[in-house]
Amino acid sequence: MEEMNAGDDRYVISEPERKEILLRKFSLLHPFFFACFPVLAFLSENIREIPFSQSYRSLGLALFGAVLLLFIFRIVIRDWHKTAALASFLLILFFSYGHVYTMLKEARVGSFLIGRHRFLLPAFALVFLTGTWFVVKKVKNAVPLSKQLMLVSVVLFIFPLYTLTAYHFQSRSSDYARNPEPVSQEGEVTLTLGYQPDIYYIILDAYLRSDILLEEYGYDNSNFLEQLRERGFYVADQATSNYTLTALSVTSSLNMEHLPSRYGGMSEDDYPSALSDHLAHSKTRATLEQQGYAIIAIASGWKSTELTDADMYLEPQIVEIEELRQSGRINAFESIFIRTTALLGAIDLSVKSENSLINSLEAPFLAHHYFVLSQFDYLERVSAQPGPKFVFAHIISPHSPYVFGPDGELLTSTEAFTWADGVGPRESVDTEIKLYCDQVQYISQRALEAIDVILSNSERPPIILLQADHGPGVRLAWNSPSNDGIKDRMSILSAYLVPDPCQDFLYPSITPVNSFATLFHCTFGQQIELRDDLNYFSPRTDPYQFNDVTSIVQ
Repeated sequence: MEEMNAGDDRYVISEPERKEILLRKFSLLHPFFFACFPVLAFLSENIREIPFSQSYRSLGLALFGAVLLLFIFRIVIRDWHKTAALASFLLILFFSYGHVYTMLKEARVGSFLIGRHRFLLPAFALVFLTGTWFVVKKVKNAVPLSKQLMLVSVVLFIFPLYTLTAYHFQSRSSDYARNPEPVSQEGEVTLTLGYQPDIYYIILDAYLRSDILLEEYGYDNSNFLEQLRERGFYVADQATSNYTLTALSVTSSLNMEHLPSRYGGMSEDDYPSALSDHLAHSKTRATLEQQGYAIIAIASGWKSTELTDADMYLEPQIVEIEELRQSGRINAFESIFIRTTALLGAIDLSVKSENSLINSLEAPFLAHHYFVLSQFDYLERVSAQPGPKFVFAHIISPHSPYVFGPDGELLTSTEAFTWADGVGPRESVDTEIKLYCDQVQYISQRALEAIDVILSNSERPPIILLQADHGPGVRLAWNSPSNDGIKDRMSILSAYLVPDPCQDFLYPSITPVNSFATLFHCTFGQQIELRDDLNYFSPRTDPYQFNDVTSIVQ
């Protein structure tokens, strides 16, 4: 019990009264929880793809917005609890607008489209004005309302916070082998070529196999394949991917093993974190390091395929990218998140040349354009480094986002910047196919230019594995392993530049799981067991559910 003096009067505050006062004060914090929840919820849904750091500015602005609303409403309304209720109400409307618009975008009443900004914006404004009138005029005591809002906001806040915390600790405590043993080998390694060739593993993300590209997408890249053959490449023209997702595919390829026995049945929350060490410290890497190879990794921009502890880790830092980063323009997380808020209306209704927000939304596309170009530049530069070396480059193209025209011209968009399959900037499937094929055309030409530089800088014939991790799967229904799009997703470009004796070990339908086992056999005389060329479909929402679709794909 506490006593307080106020002039000649003596006030006594009981413990229950003290707790009630503290509860009332605490219940005023719900605007801050409502401000943070949408940012954290969106981040928790995309944490596998986007670093937490990209959400800092959004969190800061959301909290600042809550403070600003409290300040403004407090000037007009003298009741703190009503002020907090109105601030939370406006925040809820602001952060839910984009979601409501997306749900109603194609909704019709008869032939009348109701999902339009010119209808939704006034409707949201009317809802807010009605709610404001009710709180100010009808609610006599706003304390119970504050307590209820506080309870709801805290419960909502806990869900994404739990997901993010669990992901953080799972990422740090992965118990999978960080340093796997090199491939077993009895006796000395035999240099069957008489030397240690430089080895390049270049992954062109989502590059579709030639026959499917022509049949399903209407694009003929036979000239590209012919030019590869002229340079000595063996093109596996029936090649398929072992998996539908990048991290699964690359991990399997670098470790020369199938994944279901190790990862089957794991939680989706463990994707791709459980694979990280297995990919970064693979059997391929361990074997080559044992034989004196330097590991050179070119950053991909996607953390799951970045070998940051390689002997040489090259992250594009060209002037254009740095200027974009330092200018404070919108990052990838923000470009998607903004479109879930009421700012979507401002974006869609604005004239591009007159709106700095529109120009900022283009920044992630511009940065990605420069990033991919610099990856090819690094490939050319490292070819002059003395060997023996293993060069790993995962280039996220021709995979969306679509930032290259057929001649390499820059494409930008005010749509959400994302690497997620099937939700990139597009108006229709046909539009996306056209954008994809244009990007294929330029990436093919740029890959040939890089290969020519590698060959001219190599004192001895190198080995180059030019391969996709999966196909684009524009038509793929992600919840089903038995649909027409599955062949698009799993038919891949796969081309090997190897010395003539090694080509005898290659075959048209070779899959990535057998790529390095075959190369090590013909290069170092290592007898490595080949795996069955199997194909597994994994739903995007359950990556470790492996469905054998070999009979569908091959």
